[in-house]
Amino acid sequence: AQNRQPAVSSLSNTPQTPDLSRGASSTTTSPAPPRTPAGTQIPTSSVYTLASLSKLPASEILRLASSPRSTGLPLPKADPSVVRETDDFVNNLTDKPLAQQKQLLGEKLFKTVKGFGVKNAPKVTIYLLDNEDLRSLAHLMFSYPAVLKEKVLLQTTLK
Repeated sequence: AQNRQPAVSSLSNTPQTPDLSRGASSTTTSPAPPRTPAGTQIPTSSVYTLASLSKLPASEILRLASSPRSTGLPLPKADPSVVRETDDFVNNLTDKPLAQQKQLLGEKLFKTVKGFGVKNAPKVTIYLLDNEDLRSLAHLMFSYPAVLKEKVLLQTTLK
């Protein structure tokens, strides 16, 4: 008979907000390929809608939007000056504590979310800040507001 120890639940499975990447432009960052719940890769040749994009993490949406191989996206090419300004804004946050990064990005994000006309804008804003990569979330807010709006509306229907 083998000695088996009971499985111990760890806090490593709880969602953690990732730190902002230092100095890397989100348009050149190449995150790991996305996985569906079944563990298969999401094909880049799929046709997406705003609703289907809103279910993906912000980092994946940006990866798809910046990939030259992606087709069928209902997104315009991001304005390079907006991308640069967003990177500058996020880069100025990287030396600050995570709570302050969230606070500063959250102030802008809250105004945007509230502008979408949702009733629980504070809760949705906090949810997004706690569950999305902050750099990707900032780029989504400034370059792809239509996808952010769908993401917000999705959260309000889940709550």
